[in-house]
Amino acid sequence: MAAKNIKLNADETLGQVNKIAATMAEAAAPGPVPPPSVPASPIDVALNAVVAAVAEKATESSRAIASRGTEHLGESTRAIAAMRAQEEENAARITEIQSQVPGAGITET
Repeated sequence: MAAKNIKLNADETLGQVNKIAATMAEAAAPGPVPPPSVPASPIDVALNAVVAAVAEKATESSRAIASRGTEHLGESTRAIAAMRAQEEENAARITEIQSQVPGAGITET
């Protein structure tokens, strides 16, 4: 038997995961990228290439961050549902076993 009774506060855990997912969604909004300028010199052409690359990477990063928050929220929700189901199954099994032992009763709830 375990030395401690470990309980999962599912609602608190899901609340924290929701906050993290919301923060990731907020962080996923791409920041401003300067618009390309009229290429008047070779350096302008080079800077425009950098601007285009930054804009592309900002969009890719935003999509990746936004999807991670949603994925983590889904995984956490499924994990907590599985833990709740296992806890219910364990409680039912303990009750079943206790009913088979004469004089045994539930000592903790």
